[in-house]
Amino acid sequence: MKSPVILAVALLSSIGLGDVLNSNLIKDSVTCETEVFTKDDLVNACLKALENHNAERTPGGFPHYFSNLEGLGMAKDCDTTALYEYPLLRTIPFPQGGSAGRKRVVVNWVSETDVRICAAMFHKKSDEKFQLCQWQK
Repeated sequence: MKSPVILAVALLSSIGLGDVLNSNLIKDSVTCETEVFTKDDLVNACLKALENHNAERTPGGFPHYFSNLEGLGMAKDCDTTALYEYPLLRTIPFPQGGSAGRKRVVVNWVSETDVRICAAMFHKKSDEKFQLCQWQK
């Protein structure tokens, strides 16, 4: 009889963490305002958004629908009628990182295992409107 731990590891490895579509567009480092994020920071935020979406969890109210009132440009293949935003933090995916801060990733749900990154953005201090980070290659 196989141990429950071995079975659990086998099951988790077969499920996988998912894929971030459009991740090939992400620069190695991205500056939002004055804060620098790595490609891994953006990918981790997208995957954490997908994980919470699939579990129907909304810690701190995220992920939630993004209406794009500013008319920001989104990456290729993004469904602009179904955009969701999620906090972007360096090295620690939200909510473990505490405050949601002012930086976000914008995503589309593709499937239970895949998410598409559409933008990286931040709230401007002056008027709280969103502005795009220069994240694409």
